[in-house]
Amino acid sequence: MGSIGLGEVIILLIPIVIIVYFILVRPFVNRKISQKEIIMPHGNFEFKGKGLGFWWLMIWTGFLTIITIGLFWPWAYSAQQRWLTEHTYIDGKQLVFKGTGIGLFGTWLLVVFLSIITLGIYAPWGYCRIKRWQVNNQYFADDGDI
Repeated sequence: MGSIGLGEVIILLIPIVIIVYFILVRPFVNRKISQKEIIMPHGNFEFKGKGLGFWWLMIWTGFLTIITIGLFWPWAYSAQQRWLTEHTYIDGKQLVFKGTGIGLFGTWLLVVFLSIITLGIYAPWGYCRIKRWQVNNQYFADDGDI
């Protein structure tokens, strides 16, 4: 009696994967979605951004982040979030992003530092911290914001 080889494990796993697929995945593949499912009961979300504008934003923010060895990242992230939120509407109301690169810099520096000294273990918490900062800086646009 020897140990089970890789080929035997694969042969045993194939029927299990097929069964899981047909029970958990297949019922949701190619399912028709009705118009009632698309409209959200608490608001209609709309995004009006264009690819060329976002492409140009990614080019210049990426370039500046690279030439500053990553130090420009908080300002790049803020500019990207500003563009995304200003092209997003909820029930016809435009969103606005009021965060700044300098406002994110301290948080970003702490996240990078803790992620490095913990060998990446802190990264998920850091991501949530940056995402919290992002959401806390999103508002509905006032007349003076547009």
